[in-house]
Amino acid sequence: MAVGSVPPELHQIWSSLGSVGLIVDLQERGAESGKEQGVDAGLRLEMMTSVLDRDVPAVAVLLTGDGGFREFADRMIAKQWGVEVLSFSNGLSRNLRGIYKAHGAAASSSNSMIGTTRSLTFRM
Repeated sequence: MAVGSVPPELHQIWSSLGSVGLIVDLQERGAESGKEQGVDAGLRLEMMTSVLDRDVPAVAVLLTGDGGFREFADRMIAKQWGVEVLSFSNGLSRNLRGIYKAHGAAASSSNSMIGTTRSLTFRM
């Protein structure tokens, strides 16, 4: 499941994800604010639904540095899920970095055409 917003410049990314079998849930940005209104709520709902619906834990990959997902990542890890966080280095919140202390993590960074990224993998 991929949840995101509808900026036209990302249309090709969403199409590519859909073409490999991912369900893509796109949310409109707010007309006045231009901000993502339902993306975070939709993603949190999908995270918890996945935990409830699967008998065997899997791996969740979060493509965000938003610290608002920390509570949900912690809950998934407590249920024996693997959680990978991929984010631009300068966009990774302290809140998500705090999972290191709580659960331990393997971390790596790499440079790509789109900038420096940070990868964190958490497992119990």
